[in-house]
Amino acid sequence: MMIDLTPTAIAAWWGATVATLVFLWDIYKWHQGGARIRLTVSPNVQHMGVIASWINPNQTLVAVEAVNVGNKKTTITHLFACRFPNLWARIRRKSTRTLFVALPGGNQPLPFELEPGARWIGAMDQNQELEELSRTGYLYVGIHHSMAKKGLLVRLIIPAQSVV
Repeated sequence: MMIDLTPTAIAAWWGATVATLVFLWDIYKWHQGGARIRLTVSPNVQHMGVIASWINPNQTLVAVEAVNVGNKKTTITHLFACRFPNLWARIRRKSTRTLFVALPGGNQPLPFELEPGARWIGAMDQNQELEELSRTGYLYVGIHHSMAKKGLLVRLIIPAQSVV
């Protein structure tokens, strides 16, 4: 059985294939577009050099960095931490404790408009309560921004500090 394709049929198949690929590419671009935030947290941070007036020089902090790797701007509105007792609670987003950071440290106060490619750096106190929450459950630090319905969360593991 031989299929006899005319030049018109070949052109039609070629056009349909290219149109389908372009359509799939547009769906991919639409899905990947918008503000995309890469969030990192670093515990046990100490200050060095010139210190702002609100900081105790001996205070340990949790540094938070948000980078907009997307192609649209967004506004970071809140910094928070929440504790989940187990992974099932984390999957369902049912925290047992939520901590709101009213004034995160740093020189970029919230709300902060985050352009594509820009970054925001803030800090929160690493106190005994936060360390205990990290050891007794799953502690997450997160931000809310204007282009998302839910907060963006990153797990915070605070290792026990060794005395030198």
